[in-house]
Amino acid sequence: LEKTEEDGSAWKVRYSALPEDPRSLDPQVSYDQVGRRVLEPVQECLLEYQPFKTDPYELIPCLLRGLPERIEGSAGGVSYRCELKPGILFHDDPCFAGGKGREVVAGDVQFAFQRIADPKVECPALSNLQDYVEGMADAFEEARKSESFDYAKPISGLRVTGRYTFEIHLKAPYPQLLYWLAMHFTAPVAREAVEYYDGKVHDGVARDMFRFHPVATGPFQIAEWKRNTRIRLKRNPEYRTTTFP
Repeated sequence: LEKTEEDGSAWKVRYSALPEDPRSLDPQVSYDQVGRRVLEPVQECLLEYQPFKTDPYELIPCLLRGLPERIEGSAGGVSYRCELKPGILFHDDPCFAGGKGREVVAGDVQFAFQRIADPKVECPALSNLQDYVEGMADAFEEARKSESFDYAKPISGLRVTGRYTFEIHLKAPYPQLLYWLAMHFTAPVAREAVEYYDGKVHDGVARDMFRFHPVATGPFQIAEWKRNTRIRLKRNPEYRTTTFP
């Protein structure tokens, strides 16, 4: 290739074909195979699968420092204590002050769980999680009746206990929750990004674009999306160094 990196090495580009355009890249919405294929290098999850163990499958930490700690609760309830890795940054994006991505904190996970319960988001995971996560069904019903979700009111089942720590409280044992933490539905989301790209007016134009412009933590980020033509990803220069297991 004619283009080169700063060190003189060849500019590396990988091309791939998609059968159709993704319907959405909003992590709390995307559920189709095409969307997941594009979203995986962009949006990291709290947990992920150990790539060499498939019988049975084994979960390992991704954005979390370790696997969630299970705590037996009263009246048959169960809680999971979680801690995020410090120093993980969202992609650089105009939604942040100065265009520089900020650190991911526990409040971003809380915001993601609120979006799951927001009827306007239409998250496919809600039908399963609302039966177990405390307060999620109530939050959904309140928003449905008022036609507005109150993001100032935390969901009781997702309790932030520190800058990087949070607890998930379940009404009954539900081991499958850990596998939901390995899916994009529960991935942390920056409120600034949703508010910037959805429902706000910029340069005289009202935008509803977060579903086409995810702001996440992965090694790549969306550089261009020309609908039904091409999606171009670019390397995230601020991505932390990781090693393959």
